Amino acid sequence: SMYRFNGSDGRLRRTCETAVMIMEALQGLETRFDYAVYCHDGDTPLQELVPFGQPPMDERGRLTVVSKLVASAQYCSSGDNTVEAIEQARQKVIEAGPADDRFVFAFSDANFERYGITGQALSKALSDPGRDEVRSILFLLATFEDEALLMAKSLPDQVRLCLDPRTLPSELRQEFSSRVSRRSAL
Repeated sequence: SMYRFNGSDGRLRRTCETAVMIMEALQGLETRFDYAVYCHDGDTPLQELVPFGQPPMDERGRLTVVSKLVASAQYCSSGDNTVEAIEQARQKVIEAGPADDRFVFAFSDANFERYGITGQALSKALSDPGRDEVRSILFLLATFEDEALLMAKSLPDQVRLCLDPRTLPSELRQEFSSRVSRRSAL
């Protein structure tokens, strides 16, 4: 659906813009932040685009990442592995080694009903009781009817509606700030 519906609402374009924005924001901060970028599609829950410790160093490297992201969306089978992607990403973050904070920011086009993905399944994947050492947020970049809005309303602490990528920097900043504030209060 990411590739198929891009022409009508720009969901794949927004996903690519988001990936580039995050990589550019972290450029030059490699000694302070370690990150990886994965995508999920109808065929696989976790396809590595940027390994931990190996961020793209220039525009050409970021273009390679975006090209892989587009190819994944274009050539995959129909399906949605959002829940499995979040679960596996959380595990990858834990396995990456010691960190002051750990985050998983997942992005989806919110085509959940079609694939039988419930709010309960998303909530469980995002919170994973007993392993709350990773703060996980799902950003919904597109919607079918009001599906994304309803999901964001039902899981306000875990899901954010982000149909305009220009709002994403403030959403991410808020997540980082709230986590740092919580840690300072302890």
